[in-house]
Amino acid sequence: MAKSKQSKSVTCTPEELYDIITAPSGGFQMLPNNAYDEVYPGIYVGEESIGKSRVGLRDLGITYVVNTAMGKGHFYVNINHVMFQKVGIKFYGFEAMDMLNFQLTPFADFIEHALKEV
Repeated sequence: MAKSKQSKSVTCTPEELYDIITAPSGGFQMLPNNAYDEVYPGIYVGEESIGKSRVGLRDLGITYVVNTAMGKGHFYVNINHVMFQKVGIKFYGFEAMDMLNFQLTPFADFIEHALKEV
């Protein structure tokens, strides 16, 4: 359930959520076309091309990177902390499994620390 400042809670049905997601494209389900999006003040979610661009990240003012697709091969993003040291970006990477019960909490402290520094 999403929380907002205007009300205590906001809910919608799966059908309403689908309508919200597809409304910008006239009812079609489309793949994302942005390399990154700010999803919360100071927090960006991005795809592989921006994640591998040290200069692009630096120019955006990014100081921390979390890679949840760490690994080698297709469907992974093979980057590590060494490549970001030269531009002063702190890095945390791990291989997250695409499962509902996968615990993403280990990197929450890393993100919280990053937000306090911004």
